[in-house]
Amino acid sequence: MYFDLDFIAKLYNNRNSYADVFSAEELYALHVESGIEALLKKYIEQKKLIFLTGNPGDGKTHLIKSLKSILDVHDAYVEPDANSIKDEEAFLTEFTKAVSEGKPCIVAINEFPLISLLEKLGDRLPGFQQIIAQREKGIIYNKGSEETVKEVVVVDLNNRNLLSKDMLEKTLNKLLDISKPCENCKESNGCAASNNLIKLKHPVVQQRLFSVIEKIGSIGLHVVMRDILGFFAFVITSGKKCVIRKNEDSDANDYYNLIFNGSNELFTALAIFDPYHYSHPEIDERLWNGALTEGWLFEDKYDAPEYSEEPLEAFKALKRRFYFENERGHELLDLLPIEYNLNFESTAH
Repeated sequence: MYFDLDFIAKLYNNRNSYADVFSAEELYALHVESGIEALLKKYIEQKKLIFLTGNPGDGKTHLIKSLKSILDVHDAYVEPDANSIKDEEAFLTEFTKAVSEGKPCIVAINEFPLISLLEKLGDRLPGFQQIIAQREKGIIYNKGSEETVKEVVVVDLNNRNLLSKDMLEKTLNKLLDISKPCENCKESNGCAASNNLIKLKHPVVQQRLFSVIEKIGSIGLHVVMRDILGFFAFVITSGKKCVIRKNEDSDANDYYNLIFNGSNELFTALAIFDPYHYSHPEIDERLWNGALTEGWLFEDKYDAPEYSEEPLEAFKALKRRFYFENERGHELLDLLPIEYNLNFESTAH
């Protein structure tokens, strides 16, 4: 299934639940497997009572919908959004009935609503004591103590590392694989967004991008899947429809500028690592006067910033492009403040 770039643009800063906005077919196409699917499938087959918890936007409902086939096979009880439960007693009755019939159960609920539900229902809720014990001992995805799992398992999506290279690579390539240029792009012989699709597939560009994003995780930023999908959607499309993009300056919509120009917590954190901020006298001088013509991935011609109408803006864009698209671009990462490199290295080992 393929989507035009207007659809991809909708992923940027979409504050609604994807499960509420997109069709089942669209959700399936957008789904990025993280390893948690295999864990949940095992627990469903074992007829466990699964409480899938975390924060808004981390993909709980989306994840449950991706497991529909195995949930149907086992006639599982499914509550895709327990945050919106109005009648706790009715929920308790249905849940208890499913448990008594030996069905696997899966309940998606955010962290604080789960605490509220536990306080209201107490030990009338099947598995209450096990839920309390697992929350206290930190039973979490990919780090949990399997020996403590009996009938109930609490899976906390907060503990997925979405800023790992593996997850970043899967998510970006998912969007690149399902995206196609819109008709206007084809008619205009390519726009910035369609060019971004091509360039972001290059392994060197991806490696440089992931190296920068991974460093955000090392300084403690927590993101949910909606943030990551929205980030890459913006980097491809600028978060705008084609009819708007085609009338804008294409340079502003080049991926290497968009990476540092979006508006959310992830983009704000990335600004620290903008290549423009790190001075390299030899590289900077040669970029400024147009003399650095070797080592480019795609093309070696560019207008020297010193002759531009807005030289500083032109240099900023060129410095970013150099980082992502020149064989020497990695040298700019060596200029990061030592505290960032030390922190990143300590968390990577």
